[in-house]
Amino acid sequence: MKPSNSLVSFFAFVTLVVSSAVPAPSASSTSCKAADRVLVETHTVTAGGHELQVSTKACSADVLALSQSQPRAIEKRQFFNICGSEGEFQCVVGQGVGPLEADCVALSNAIVAMFEAGANGANAVFTVAPQFVQEFSLGTCLWAFINENPVTGGFLMEECYSTLTEFLAPALMEDCVATGETAGFVIPETLNKNTNPLFLDWTFEILHS
Repeated sequence: MKPSNSLVSFFAFVTLVVSSAVPAPSASSTSCKAADRVLVETHTVTAGGHELQVSTKACSADVLALSQSQPRAIEKRQFFNICGSEGEFQCVVGQGVGPLEADCVALSNAIVAMFEAGANGANAVFTVAPQFVQEFSLGTCLWAFINENPVTGGFLMEECYSTLTEFLAPALMEDCVATGETAGFVIPETLNKNTNPLFLDWTFEILHS
């Protein structure tokens, strides 16, 4: 099962980026605040002349424990591909120091070099389990893709690297990072009433590492 995507409406949302003060940089995620995440694994990747960290984190210690206690259920989870999904963009303002634009640009270039070097090229995907996060960081810049669905009954999400580097990150970098805002985030658009919102419960954010 895949959602119906429209790049036309996606770009329409890109033009509607707005600034919105929220309690903290991680407030873009209601269930997976940056301060509560628990590191599961991390490794360093050298790509495009840059060194970046790629990390998998659980949204909390409780999430990690629950996932480890349900290995059979996890093995049977279905994959839901959300490459190209539409989103609503917002900036986080006045809530601390934001990432440096140069670091975010370098991170984007490194990720592009990383997935283009892979066997699947621009179609390369990464997978995120419910209530887990895939983070990419370089210098002061951190990208985080969060599967906000519940641990029990939630879908594994497949996201394309190219969706981040070509659509989601550029809008946040231009409208939030480049203007000196604290952070920026994207949440799924909700106009498609024919799409089950459970499948599209995710957040992508850029903030200070």
